[in-house]
Amino acid sequence: MVNRTDIQQIEALSKLFPRLTSMIMNNTDKNLVLNFRDERRRSLIVMIVSGEDTAGQEVSMAS
Repeated sequence: MVNRTDIQQIEALSKLFPRLTSMIMNNTDKNLVLNFRDERRRSLIVMIVSGEDTAGQEVSMAS
């Protein structure tokens, strides 16, 4: 998935992990790290970083 655009990556991941959509929609930050367990109890970490200049900004964590 690395060779896709960010939107395509998120859409593909959302199909695999439906909870991801609501986690992203409920977060107002453009830069965030999501960590959760899927239905098989696998631990997943997703980092979303906007293309804007983010130097010196903190990335929020949501779980």
